[in-house]
Amino acid sequence: MSYSSRFDGILTVNFAAVQNGVVLYPDLIKVQVSLADGAVVGLEAANYLMNHVPRQLAIPSLTQQDAIARIGGALTPLEARLCVIPDNTSEALCWEVKAASGADTFLVYIDAMTGVERRLMQVIEGENGSLVM
Repeated sequence: MSYSSRFDGILTVNFAAVQNGVVLYPDLIKVQVSLADGAVVGLEAANYLMNHVPRQLAIPSLTQQDAIARIGGALTPLEARLCVIPDNTSEALCWEVKAASGADTFLVYIDAMTGVERRLMQVIEGENGSLVM
């Protein structure tokens, strides 16, 4: 499970496949469950059906500590894990570094081969769950 949110009586849960401990975000599945009776009322699995194959995952050039060290001084790294993210028409092996700045939480995606920051997203926690933007 990646993230979940509740809205209008529906719980939406995002699931990502994992291969050898690496989270595969291009294979994301979203399941919607009724909070009234627990029935599955929605499923979005196109990404999984189109993308899920065994991957030849490269050995990262950067260690977890190397990736964490690349996080800017305004953010405090909390944890890191390997993941694959979509990148236009391809994919990139990255370190997903969860970091904080005050009460705010961010996800910084550092390319595990080059060390380049590929993406920065903010996690917005609310009474209905988490939203990543």
